[in-house]
Amino acid sequence: MRIDLNAGAPTSGAQAEKTPSQVAPASKAEQTHLSESGTSVGKLESAALNSPEVRIEKVQAVRSQLRSGTYQVSPAQVAGSILEQLRVRGS
Repeated sequence: MRIDLNAGAPTSGAQAEKTPSQVAPASKAEQTHLSESGTSVGKLESAALNSPEVRIEKVQAVRSQLRSGTYQVSPAQVAGSILEQLRVRGS
C-alpha cells in the first residue's frame, strides 16, 4: 500500500520544500487506521509465539511415510484442521 503524503497539496516550489516538522499532523481517522494495523501485527506476533514448536522426529516420520506411500489422514482430521484454521484466523 502506498500513501501519497502530497495528495491534494499545491505543487508550488515553496510548498514542495517543506520539512517534516512543517507538515500538518495526521488526522484522527489516519491515526486510528494505523493503530488498527498495529493491533493486527500484535495478533500475528502472538499467534506465532504461541504456536507449537516443530518436532523434527515427527516431521521425519511423516516424510518417510509420504515417500513410501503409507501416510494416511482421515477426512475428519482434515476437516477439523480446516475449521480450526478458520477459527484462528477469524479471531
